[in-house]
Amino acid sequence: MAKQGGLGRGLSSLIPTNNEAVSAEAPREPVAVPQKDPIRPEPKKERRGSEGKESHVPCSALEPNPFQPRRVISEASIEELAASIRVHGVLQPLLVRPKGDGTYQIVAGERRWRAAMRAGVQQVPVRVIEMDDRAMREAALVENLQREDLSPLDVAESINELIQQFSSTHEAIAERLGWSRSAVTNKLRLLQLPASVKSLLSSGAITEGHARALLRLQDQDKIEEIARLVVHRGLSVRQTEEMVRRMEADAQGGERGERTPRAINHYPYEFADQFGVEIGMSGKADSLTLHLRNLNKSQAHKILALIDQHRGLIFPGK
Repeated sequence: MAKQGGLGRGLSSLIPTNNEAVSAEAPREPVAVPQKDPIRPEPKKERRGSEGKESHVPCSALEPNPFQPRRVISEASIEELAASIRVHGVLQPLLVRPKGDGTYQIVAGERRWRAAMRAGVQQVPVRVIEMDDRAMREAALVENLQREDLSPLDVAESINELIQQFSSTHEAIAERLGWSRSAVTNKLRLLQLPASVKSLLSSGAITEGHARALLRLQDQDKIEEIARLVVHRGLSVRQTEEMVRRMEADAQGGERGERTPRAINHYPYEFADQFGVEIGMSGKADSLTLHLRNLNKSQAHKILALIDQHRGLIFPGK
């Protein structure tokens, strides 16, 4: 997936400043602030008013975010990060929230945690914040969207979850991620693809560029048809866009009564899928231009010879 500009405020907008944290947890009655907090592990001791500050906790005291939408983390990516941690350590602190029993749930940074354990690291740097379930679920989705190795469909589904669960607008999501509004909208449009084409996109058989070109078509059957051609013939995004433009031109011609019958129009794409030869037709029904593409010289001569051989059948009375 292409990286979308900056990451905007991202998770930082969910992390309270010291003042915010103190304000959010101000007691209802004037009572003394406890000197010890049993949910903070030794030897690091912090008052509840110090959320957001960095400390270190044992890897064994951490557990994954229960709301993490990304269920599978690549073993290869964990091993690659573990190799880096063995040399440089964990450079970026994990974002965690206390459970109240001396352990913590990871808000952001599960891959770093797993890689650290793989590397044999005993403790990792963390930033401890107070966060309710709703905010934690939102933070997990935002972190998910900021990953560079996420598939376009995973991104689209995460954006859709933000909209459905938290009534977020396209503008709000764009601001949070540092994207343009159109980038958010374009990602969401991928969810309109037929199921078979979504599978091709998820597997990497087609790219997001191919998918966006296909979405110019309204007909779901046509989208599937062109997607199969893209895979079968290894078409580039530009070639796909050109094929879609020609199909759109055919459709517009049909609105003016210039389109050839559906059975005739459908045949060229089936022919191209089988033989790798592209046939196109344009013009009015009684004055068509036939286009043949991707023929070699021998094939072209054979077609002309067949036309000459069957001229009486093809051009009766001439």
